[in-house]
Amino acid sequence: KQVLGTNSAITLEMFDEAFWDRVEIIPYIHSIDPEDRIDNLEELLFEERDAIVTKCLKAARKLVLNGYQFPECKAAEEMKDAWIGWQAQAKAFLQNNCVAEKGCFTASGPLYQAYLQYCEKNLYPNGTMTAFITFAKKLFPSNGNAHPMINGVQRRGLPDVRFLEQT
Repeated sequence: KQVLGTNSAITLEMFDEAFWDRVEIIPYIHSIDPEDRIDNLEELLFEERDAIVTKCLKAARKLVLNGYQFPECKAAEEMKDAWIGWQAQAKAFLQNNCVAEKGCFTASGPLYQAYLQYCEKNLYPNGTMTAFITFAKKLFPSNGNAHPMINGVQRRGLPDVRFLEQT
């Protein structure tokens, strides 16, 4: 078993239904403002460790008795659907709008903006720029320079990829 803590959507090179069937998401949907954070939280949790472990063991027992099935969590399911959905739409966008072409370079910014417009137009969920570009680099692997100097300015993007809307 693996436990991942992430602030960003999980991205896979290819859709893997078996993987997603095994993923359990625990969404943290409430942020704590910095002024409301407890400075000595670690100490307080340590003081309450016996009660915390007891509660965890009770929850684990309940999970075992329920056949290892987690209770439904609407927020978690919506988050998982969005994570899966944006990748499928990103793949479709990239396959329809980009081609692998040696010597070409596609800047990250314009490509991501076109992707956002595509998602907005079609009411699709979208990934963050970092997640989208990372996903695109996996879909179009290259040994080219991802940070070339163009007109004296260092650019970030996809080497050996031509964005068809740029033509």
